Amino acid sequence: MAEEVARLTLAVLGQALLSSDLTPFAALAGAFDVAQDQAMFDMVTLDLVPPWIPTPRNRRFERAQRQLEDVASALIAERERDYLPGAGDMISLLLDAYRDEPDSRLRHRRLRDELVTILLAGHETTASTLSWTWYLLDRHPEVARRMHAEATEVLGDRKPGHDDLSRLTYTTMVIQEAMRLYRRSGVCRARRPVRTTSAVTGCRPAPTS
Repeated sequence: MAEEVARLTLAVLGQALLSSDLTPFAALAGAFDVAQDQAMFDMVTLDLVPPWIPTPRNRRFERAQRQLEDVASALIAERERDYLPGAGDMISLLLDAYRDEPDSRLRHRRLRDELVTILLAGHETTASTLSWTWYLLDRHPEVARRMHAEATEVLGDRKPGHDDLSRLTYTTMVIQEAMRLYRRSGVCRARRPVRTTSAVTGCRPAPTS
């Protein structure tokens, strides 16, 4: 199920944020998994393993990073070729934001890195939330029936829109409960009180005295 949800999330992400068809890049799901695994490993180990050491983990991450950067570069090149002023998708907004950057190489690198971040953040967390939600619905069929009844009442036979979100109150509660039970963030779990948490240094244990 996780693989199917990953493909679904990638397709929705492409259309909703980027106005791009990401289905040809379905293999990106594996690169997302490797990147997320590496991020958690670095936080737990406090970056004790330098990235330049050719360990199997580091090599896997390098391949995944290149794959993500290549896809981001291809999407940017496609949008630059077919650019429409005033388009509201994320790639067009990024192009507008960096259009005055005089250094073309720096401009491309910033655009690429911004887009990779958006892809990672928008895909992995959403796919994980949906997977756990459907797992819980399978274990609690009465909740699934109530969600279906709410969707039928609010939407009928039409597709949902943004204005419907506030009306799907029970569905919202179910998804929020899934996120509460199976949080995707919070990878730092310390047995001692934590003084600071940093995205760079990870968790730093508080002094014991």
